[in-house]
Amino acid sequence: MIIKPQGYEGQLIERAAHTGMINPGAQWMTLQYNGAVAHFEYRIRVKCEEYYYGTACNKFCRPRDDVFGHFVCDQNGNKLCMEGWMGSDCTKAICKQGCHSIHGGCKVPGECT
Repeated sequence: MIIKPQGYEGQLIERAAHTGMINPGAQWMTLQYNGAVAHFEYRIRVKCEEYYYGTACNKFCRPRDDVFGHFVCDQNGNKLCMEGWMGSDCTKAICKQGCHSIHGGCKVPGECT
């Protein structure tokens, strides 16, 4: 962090650096700096881009409701199937109760063919 007060362009007052792990989240982290010339407190936070989750923002989950899946994402980026759907990508319809598992089936939740 470089502090440059107004009217003092080009004149560095103090230089500060923070090392350490800051996990993504909604919470702000308050840090303090006590240098030889300046003392200040500042708040920072790290946020993942939309649809990315995890401590490294490398878990992708984008809600969808189409042929590729029927799900929403929880706060950790896990897929939660919409009502009537199941499977890892929520692409398998849950058939009408009593639908025969071998001689019946469905492409839409709640049906039996």
